[in-house]
Amino acid sequence: MCADDLTEYVRATFALDAAAPAALMPGARGALGQISRLEIGSRRYAVKELFDDEAPAAALIAAEVEFTALAAAAGVRVAASHPAADGRYVVPMPGGSGWLRLYDWLDAGPLDLGADDLPLCAGCSPPTARPAHRLASLTTPSGSSSRRDSISCAGRSASRSTPR
Repeated sequence: MCADDLTEYVRATFALDAAAPAALMPGARGALGQISRLEIGSRRYAVKELFDDEAPAAALIAAEVEFTALAAAAGVRVAASHPAADGRYVVPMPGGSGWLRLYDWLDAGPLDLGADDLPLCAGCSPPTARPAHRLASLTTPSGSSSRRDSISCAGRSASRSTPR
């Protein structure tokens, strides 16, 4: 499928701005799929093409969407998943071969490990564990969300009032 046809399919399927200028740029390709960057007006999206014959399980997609929402609420930068106009997070490719997902485009860069605004406690070691530790404090092993007033980190307690 050519880039223009895929762009129009994604616009229609995910109810994106049909009037704004658009450009689709292929990105990384792996054994299981390919990511393309879609610019529509000032918005940037990641279009993920999955090469699998079968769509990912609905429970797996629901868990991913819930987990990324929790991560975002905990201050972790995530590429949010966007549902199609009909509510599905995975849609078939035109022609029936493969599947599509749509995410926010997330530009990654080096992490400043000395930054004061890294989430959670100063006792986390290494500092890169802070966002994941904060997220772990918002979920229980069953996956349901729960809020805690304090958590323990390597034997030290850290209180918090609200997620950043």
